[in-house]
Parts: sequence; C-alpha cells; structure tokens
Amino acid sequence: MEQCVIGGDLPTKNPVLNIIDLVQKWPDIVGDLVAEKAFPCRVKNGTLILQTVSTVWANELQLLVPRLLDEIEEQCPQLNVNKIRFVA
Repeated sequence: MEQCVIGGDLPTKNPVLNIIDLVQKWPDIVGDLVAEKAFPCRVKNGTLILQTVSTVWANELQLLVPRLLDEIEEQCPQLNVNKIRFVA
C-alpha cells in the first residue's frame, strides 16, 4: 500500500503536506474527468471538502462517496477521511 509522502520515504503528520499530497494524487484516485470537475480543498475533523464545478456534479459524485473514501484511505491513510462534503 502506498503512503502519502512528500519529498521522502517517511509519512508526515503535517496536515498541510498531507492535503498537498492528496491534491497531487487526486487524478489517480478519481480519474481525469472527475478531477476536472471536483477538487479537494481541505480536510477538517475527518471530513474532506470537495469543491465542484456545479451542484449537478456534487449530486453525481455523491454516488461515488463509498469508492472515493476507500481510495483515499488506501492512498492517504493518515488523512483519516471518513466523510466527504461537496461545495459548488
């Protein structure tokens, strides 16, 4: 399993660096099309805030939440994301 790592081999506990790593991995996690329509903004209290291009995309992506949470947990486990909230 790949860890979120910025510029080295050791995982970091710095939340800013962890979100940067998520942003860098975002297209691999969700695919290019979704990455163009939704962007991770921040993680607060275990909730990932995703900025979407429209409320239509926010509603569409709501269906993908279980898969997104699994992928994020696999790629970036130290983020401890357990919920996703969409803003348009």
